[in-house]
Amino acid sequence: MKLTLSCVLFFLMLSFTVQGELYQQRIQGAHQVRILEEGPASYVERLELIRSAEKTLDIEYFIFKPDLAGQVLVQALKERALKGVQVRILIDKSPLAPPLGSDVAFLLSLYGIEIKYFNPITFLSLSRAFHRTHRKFIIADGARMVTGGRNIGEEYYLLKKDFSFIDRDIYVEGPIVENIGNTFEAFWTHALSQRPKVKSYHRRAIKGDGKLKLRNRRIKKAWHFLLPDPKAQQFQSNVELADNGNHAIAPTFACQDMEFASDRPDPGKASRLFADVFYAELEQAKLKVLMETPYFITMERDQKILENLLTQGISLELVTNSTNSNNHPMVSNVLNRMIRGWVLKGLKASFMTAKRPPCLYCSEAPVADEKVTFGLHSKSTVIDDKKAMFITFNMDPQSQLRSIEMGLFCHDGPELAQELTKLIEGHKQVAFSFDKDGRPDNGLGLLQGTDLWEKFMYYFRFLPALVMGPLL
Repeated sequence: MKLTLSCVLFFLMLSFTVQGELYQQRIQGAHQVRILEEGPASYVERLELIRSAEKTLDIEYFIFKPDLAGQVLVQALKERALKGVQVRILIDKSPLAPPLGSDVAFLLSLYGIEIKYFNPITFLSLSRAFHRTHRKFIIADGARMVTGGRNIGEEYYLLKKDFSFIDRDIYVEGPIVENIGNTFEAFWTHALSQRPKVKSYHRRAIKGDGKLKLRNRRIKKAWHFLLPDPKAQQFQSNVELADNGNHAIAPTFACQDMEFASDRPDPGKASRLFADVFYAELEQAKLKVLMETPYFITMERDQKILENLLTQGISLELVTNSTNSNNHPMVSNVLNRMIRGWVLKGLKASFMTAKRPPCLYCSEAPVADEKVTFGLHSKSTVIDDKKAMFITFNMDPQSQLRSIEMGLFCHDGPELAQELTKLIEGHKQVAFSFDKDGRPDNGLGLLQGTDLWEKFMYYFRFLPALVMGPLL
């Protein structure tokens, strides 16, 4: 009996050790990193990564919209599948962001492309409704990847005509990519990752000879999504024109000491690993921390860490959204109440003003469109001008407590860190900051750029935001 119990305890400890190593790994090896700052360049890089795959494509996203951005990528994936490449797509099944539907998934399965949804919610599983995978990447052949803040959707690549995100990705080659692929395998085989349900009209769409019938309206619509129609072709042309070869302009940096960290797929506090790793890195800062995050709502834990950094005399800088650029308005209600206190403690804050920052990796300056509102969505941190961190983690309760996050840290890349600093500093050119009394230095206040209706809604949300702050 004692021997059996000892064996059980041994294997439980072994399992925990393997899990820990799987989701937090620091590897010494030759890594190549290129920052993908501009949206069109990042989209073209994804297309090229897909087209270069010879064996496998493993894809995981929080949002994968069935818009033109999603359609062109799906068509590229279909072409690779026809060439014998194994394609697997894991998409979060958030009720707030409907992914590629089961009809598209059914048709893609005919090409050998597998799709799974992470944590689809039913009435019986409402308790884990906020347990979402916020990880974002495409891995080709287990050796090359694109990861960062962008989801799949037109607005993430500066291609939406009313609102687009200022975001950041990186292209990575090196041994760490294989390890990240191993975590994808763990997510793919997890019980929360489920195949779309095959519906009765899916079965009826296949003839006895295996050919597809397009009589059902939904099947017909999904089928056209897979075809290179004129709109999709025009979209791809517009993206490549907007990129203008800029994805190849960005410099490539070497990183020998690379670390990857991710939360585990299981719900619950025991699976929250990334925040521990991220905050431990912040606590090691000696001189300076530069953070860029779209949402900034501190809780007790990170508040103590940041206050301790300021007490030690460490320079702490923040770039985030203003009320006018924030796509989650209630976040601004909460942030605006607390920001003056932070500034008085020594935080140097900059709020983006919904304008497009200058492009540092463009062969020619992009044409400004005054009708488009730009919101910050990039999530990066630089520590002591030598450590560069590219993450999916937002400084808010959702990322800390509920979402599954990941990130890559380059520990020995001062050139990469300096380049990232330059890009974040570029964003400050379209931001306002605060004076020594904690007030905006723009002369227009925290609601700069908002119209009368937006101002009314801001004050209307005041009490709901006060109550819902911990859920944001």
